[in-house]
Amino acid sequence: MTRPKLGPWLLDERGPYDGLVAAAELRAIQRRNRDTMVRTRAVGRPKGKPSYGFQYVRVVMGGKIDHIALHPHASAVIREVARRVLADPECVTPVALCGQCGNRLYPQTSADVPPRYVCTARNKGWLSAQHCRPAPLIWAEKLDAYGEEWFLREFGDGLIYETVFDPGNGIPERIAEVRAMRERLRADREAGLYDAADDAVWFRERYGTLSSELASLEREPQRAPGMIRRPTGETVADRRRKAPDAQARKEILMDYRVRVTLFPVSHPVRHVAGVMHGPDRTGTLTRRDSGAVGPSSCCGTARPCSAHYPNPPARPNRECRPS
Repeated sequence: MTRPKLGPWLLDERGPYDGLVAAAELRAIQRRNRDTMVRTRAVGRPKGKPSYGFQYVRVVMGGKIDHIALHPHASAVIREVARRVLADPECVTPVALCGQCGNRLYPQTSADVPPRYVCTARNKGWLSAQHCRPAPLIWAEKLDAYGEEWFLREFGDGLIYETVFDPGNGIPERIAEVRAMRERLRADREAGLYDAADDAVWFRERYGTLSSELASLEREPQRAPGMIRRPTGETVADRRRKAPDAQARKEILMDYRVRVTLFPVSHPVRHVAGVMHGPDRTGTLTRRDSGAVGPSSCCGTARPCSAHYPNPPARPNRECRPS
């Protein structure tokens, strides 16, 4: 056996145009692949399988594909998954975190027990949850009620703003137009177009009218066109009340970066809503810094407990809107 000779690329003996030749060859290969796919689709023999939930339908066995239809079993599976997602009653699912390990809480359901939030990271063998014991657990209905009460108390009265385009009042444009008209009249007058007696009278009247209009416009407040923010007249509580389903309420919580941190009752340190807890704790944060944090499990309520937390942080005052 003899070892094959190394090519010019491995021997660093490439010519000055080898890169261009390789690029052109690559484009040619890609073009041939695209053309082949177009031809196979045109004759009813597409390359690859259809998307999950669909199937190719042939009128004649082994013949050309006639159309694409729903797969009986796969489409039923997709519908069932979508139904379960839309029917999920838990409102704080995407924002609920474990206070022990910082991982996300997931709802659990069973036939004889109501839905509940629980941390399952240690059961899954995650390294970050090796010391998460005992894992916090709470009824989903109770935590949803705590979260909604805290959210509406902190953000419910805040006004919702929208960013829209304001065309302005047109005053600057009209001022520029009137000044241009006066300049044209003056230029025509200097060119001798209004030397006749009747033309001179018309010129003076027209020029005086434009001058009066210009003075009136200059006294008016000017508002240039641009993007502005204005209140919609709707509060956060109104928006949440009008939410059509649980998914819409979840999106509202995510818009305001709400975080719910849950601790077990046996945790040695008591906690309070409004303070960041968990592995990524960086100190006491205001609503502007953290979006929102809460509720805690102190004494089973979502409010600061004076018995365990005598000096709760002051609630900041600020305009309430999604970030």
